[in-house]
Amino acid sequence: MLIENPPPAQNPDLPPVGQGFDMQPTIALRGAKSLRRLRDRVEAAAREIKRLRLQNRKLAEQIAELEAASNIEPTNTVLTFDENEQEFLDRINKFIKTIDNYLLFDQREN
Repeated sequence: MLIENPPPAQNPDLPPVGQGFDMQPTIALRGAKSLRRLRDRVEAAAREIKRLRLQNRKLAEQIAELEAASNIEPTNTVLTFDENEQEFLDRINKFIKTIDNYLLFDQREN
């Protein structure tokens, strides 16, 4: 003898469809979380685009400066550094002092 289980809506142990199990709030809650995550990702992407555009503008300015400097006579060499002039000079002077100290130490040993 073949016994078939009734479909869930007709099963006497389960409430009828539409009564007791309302899925709408859960779906709305998941939708709200998804929208928040999506909004956060879009905002992060917008911040990154803004940062990259600013960096792009700075690079374009550097390119323009370098192109303008390339119009100088070929006998001149133009160097550009990211650090300011005083920091660069201080670093070079420390390097020179280190070499001088090394040479003095070497002369004392000989």
